[in-house]
Amino acid sequence: MKWFAAALALLPLALAQNNCFTNGTELRDAVIQYLNNPVEGTPITETYGYPIGSWCVGQVTDFTDIFVNAVTFNEDISKWDMSNATTIDGMFDRAAAFNQDISGWNLSKVTSMISAFDNAVAFNQDLSSWDTSSVQNMARAFRGTTNFTGQGLSSWDVSNVQTFNAMFHSATSATENLSSWNVAAATDMRYMFFRTTSFQFDLSTWDVSNNQLFAYMFGESSGFDLSKVKSWSVSKGTEFDGMFKLVENFNTDLSGWDVSSAVSFSEMFEGATSFSQNLCAWEDSLLGRDLVTSDMFIETACESQLDVMFTSQYVGPLCGLCQLTPCDAARGECQCFNSDEDFHRAVQDYFRAPNNQQNPVAATYGYPIGNWCTTKVTSMANTFRFQETFNEDLACWNTENVVDMTDMFRNAIAFDQPLDTWITSKVETMTFMFGDAASFNQDLGMWDTSNVVDMQSMFAGASNFSADLSMWNVEKLTSASGMFQGASSFAADLCSWNVTNVVSTMQMFSGASSYNSSLCAWGDRIAGDSVSNMFESSGCSNTADPDFSSRPISPLCTHCTEAADCPISAQMRSPTSRPSSCPPLEQNFVRQNMTAAPNPASTPTGVPPVVPVPPVAPSPAGSSSSAFGRRDMLWMTTVGLALLTSWL
Repeated sequence: MKWFAAALALLPLALAQNNCFTNGTELRDAVIQYLNNPVEGTPITETYGYPIGSWCVGQVTDFTDIFVNAVTFNEDISKWDMSNATTIDGMFDRAAAFNQDISGWNLSKVTSMISAFDNAVAFNQDLSSWDTSSVQNMARAFRGTTNFTGQGLSSWDVSNVQTFNAMFHSATSATENLSSWNVAAATDMRYMFFRTTSFQFDLSTWDVSNNQLFAYMFGESSGFDLSKVKSWSVSKGTEFDGMFKLVENFNTDLSGWDVSSAVSFSEMFEGATSFSQNLCAWEDSLLGRDLVTSDMFIETACESQLDVMFTSQYVGPLCGLCQLTPCDAARGECQCFNSDEDFHRAVQDYFRAPNNQQNPVAATYGYPIGNWCTTKVTSMANTFRFQETFNEDLACWNTENVVDMTDMFRNAIAFDQPLDTWITSKVETMTFMFGDAASFNQDLGMWDTSNVVDMQSMFAGASNFSADLSMWNVEKLTSASGMFQGASSFAADLCSWNVTNVVSTMQMFSGASSYNSSLCAWGDRIAGDSVSNMFESSGCSNTADPDFSSRPISPLCTHCTEAADCPISAQMRSPTSRPSSCPPLEQNFVRQNMTAAPNPASTPTGVPPVVPVPPVAPSPAGSSSSAFGRRDMLWMTTVGLALLTSWL
């Protein structure tokens, strides 16, 4: 009877051993129940056994997320039969306490171990005996394992691994020498060593010739001797974004790299403060391609930190200036801006090296900035804002399509160049256009302002400005608040302005200490919606706010006793002609030989041929220009009559 009692006592264990898991879903559900109550005698342990390390898992192939987020789990599962496992993705993902010896596991069939130990911060076991010869994906396998030194990984067979994406991302204690790894099958190494600090092995032996994705591979890392990557073959690489970002001691010459397959380089060397290598050797393989290169060399030691510009003729700068030759705007070689975005991007690049003809934008748009073709630009808002040293000639700019000039020269404290040639007939907004442009004092009296709606603070703080604006057409203007606030030199008589649509003149002349012109003529034009402090601290004899209950409305800079005689100006204004030295308004035009003889075959029947006009010779000293005009007219008449007779 004793033997029977003993056998009966062992029966539950025997039955439990016979309850094996057949799939990963069953196992995951059981683990969740076990972790909620990891003690003997529960239904789950009565079924599968106790402790969890005794469970029969030999038939399970998918171990995905078995212990995901099991932050306190740290039991011995070394005896688990893993011989049929094919995936251990996320198996210990965020299992923050787990640190058991599982070196004896048979993983010969495993093909994927994505995030296997992702953020398993306590784990640090020897895995040298693992058979990883079938693994193809090790993405994020040890990401965030801050205690893991990588012991035993040097012996791993990774010859079939294609994806190493973020494998050791932030594994700050990893020091294992992986120089013997065969990574020839790899195609994705993005973030592989991102934010690692302790790896120091030789990378020169790695065959990365099939890898395509290098983005952020060494970003923010330290410890590596990255001079070894100079010999790498990266001809299939497409993404190099952030590859050496913030690697402060990196200064390896990569000019020998074949980057002909590259698509993006953004942030590749950003913050690599020691990097100063000229990569102009890449120019030929990148010519004529539109690649992503934003912030590629920013905060480096490069001769130029500008974003790379790509045209059909030039690529650069590439840390160095690449022998740039500016296009010739006068010969129509330069491009026009096709969008406001292109224009503003070029302005930003220009100001990174404004006095250098080898500035990359010069190759495409011309040099200096005044030669740029701006015909298609509609917004020049903020163009020179806070460019405190800028003072270049812009008289040649074509502004005929510009609608918005908001803040255009705001705080451009040195700017004082003629702009009287500008066509402003389409401009609607000039808010703060010359705000705090302390040096500016040019004649703008010929500007067509007939469509401008908002001139708020347009000359606020422009302390040197004193030009005559009396003839401006402001019939559509609605806001003039603060327009001349602090413009201490301005004193032009504006009594002829049509301000019938203006709803706000608040602080319009506040602080304009030289302004003392009577605006009593505005009495029957101005609205009373918002006029507070209109003449505060100005030079007016009466700085009080206008009283709209009085007749006439008064004061308006002076005390108004009767209707003032200052009719609204109806004179049409037009800008000064563009200087003769300006390049053509439209660039990239097809230049034809205008002096060539007409081709009879190309002249339609019944149409007289074009008569070339001879060049006009200069008048001799002391001669009459009108006499020359008569001789010229006589010659043209004679030739014209002869040709017309022959044609008829």
